[in-house]
Amino acid sequence: MTPISPSQATKLASVFDPTLLPALLTQVVALAEQSSAIAMQHFSCNGVASSAKADNSPVTAADMQVHQYLANALAGLIPGIPVLSEEDTPNAHPQRLGYGVLWLLDPLDGTLEFSQGIAEFTINIALVVAGEVKLSVIAVPAQGCIYASCGAGVYVIAQGQWQLCKQAPAYNPSQGLRVAVSRRTTPAEQADYARMLGLGNIDAIQWVQAGSAYKFILLLRGEVDVYPRLQPCYEWDTAAGQGLLQANGGGLWAYNQQGLAMPFAYNQRHSLLNGAFVALGHASLRQLCIV
Repeated sequence: MTPISPSQATKLASVFDPTLLPALLTQVVALAEQSSAIAMQHFSCNGVASSAKADNSPVTAADMQVHQYLANALAGLIPGIPVLSEEDTPNAHPQRLGYGVLWLLDPLDGTLEFSQGIAEFTINIALVVAGEVKLSVIAVPAQGCIYASCGAGVYVIAQGQWQLCKQAPAYNPSQGLRVAVSRRTTPAEQADYARMLGLGNIDAIQWVQAGSAYKFILLLRGEVDVYPRLQPCYEWDTAAGQGLLQANGGGLWAYNQQGLAMPFAYNQRHSLLNGAFVALGHASLRQLCIV
């Protein structure tokens, strides 16, 4: 694919043109490859040092270095389109609700896993236009692969080769429901998820522990069926994953007491915190009355 030109970048910043997305995707994947290399320079199976942010969440030198690289690179890639990153300083974007187009960036999702030497961390990049994700990239640095989409279908990029990702298979009741959860999920929380999914028999569930946005990768690969979450997380945690799932036959929906609601919209509220949600590798699960 031909890289996007400066004149095309200006056009995208002022009037969104979806025909520019394939060329833009190529450039963002290249940035994800470079930022993956930066992250791996810091990663160790023995763990790495971390410190606590104001909200008590962990941060490492890798988080900040990837943030600095991608925030600058994305801002230069599309002049005039702001970059909203997890590692921004507080109140860095007081006018963000006026952004019709923006990047949502999580420079290192799964920092706790990263600091503990667990390879299930990702780099999440999403281009949001009028609340909808139009371009999605999730890199898995420790596995040397990137998942990317700017429309129907998802590409898997490894060693410079682009291949279409197979659509996750439809749910197979005979194998039981495979549910992705955090390693820190308690039995009480598992019971909450079983009720959330309309399952009375918790023993029928195969619980698959995985780190943060890596659960979206498991959904894309067909290794789990459902990723439910009741605890709040931020928009940069879910935007890229939601975009990839939607492009590959699955999706992510807000969850409330009545069940599944609408897919998340981004940069539309004063708070950047998401509520509860259910993510599915295959949308047919919605019709099977499982959720």
